[in-house]
Amino acid sequence: MWKPRGQVSTFDILLVNFLKAGRKCQMLRPDPGYQTRNKKKGEMLKMKKHDQKGIALITVLIVAAIVMILSGLAYQFLIKDTIISGINLSYQTGISSLKAGAQYTKWTIDQYRVNKVLPTPQFGASNSSCLSTKLSSTTNNWGNCPKTANPINNYDIKISIGGYTVYAEIVDTALGNTKISSGSTTHHTGAVSKNKAGTNIITPPAAPYLYRIELVATKGNLQSQVSALFGY
Repeated sequence: MWKPRGQVSTFDILLVNFLKAGRKCQMLRPDPGYQTRNKKKGEMLKMKKHDQKGIALITVLIVAAIVMILSGLAYQFLIKDTIISGINLSYQTGISSLKAGAQYTKWTIDQYRVNKVLPTPQFGASNSSCLSTKLSSTTNNWGNCPKTANPINNYDIKISIGGYTVYAEIVDTALGNTKISSGSTTHHTGAVSKNKAGTNIITPPAAPYLYRIELVATKGNLQSQVSALFGY
């Protein structure tokens, strides 16, 4: 059948649409390698996540180790600081006890100087039998009284102060500038005399005896020691 130019039949339209639909179906046909590629991508993402978790765990462990080391060092420094503070406190307490023991020894000497007899021990203190001999005579005249510096075993005065036991020992007695038997105005031969009229000589303080005293304070394994010189 002849068809005029420019006219399209229904069959032609259907044929064209059918061919277009077939081409679209061919274009939408699933790719057989799509699932494989997606699977590989998923596995790579999982591996990447696992790697990140592993790195984070290692980082946490390193930080924790550093924190533990620093904490241990800080704890050691704290313990050492506490020990040093305790030692310093014990040292200061020992020195204070020694000073108190020296003051008590001075008080005993002063009382003997005024009354010519030993005072009654105070604060639980005790005196040795050689104390009066050492206070009233020079070292050469001590007889059997000990002269070696060993306050703990040869103490002349013993007293407990501040938890410490203080031992005081007179280890040497020397003549001063004044005779004790004749009063404070009479000086030993060779000593500086009293001031005379018309002169510029200065009279020194009276000091019949000079005592060298060793003091030791003990408390357990702690011990402090000091030497003192008293002018009587």
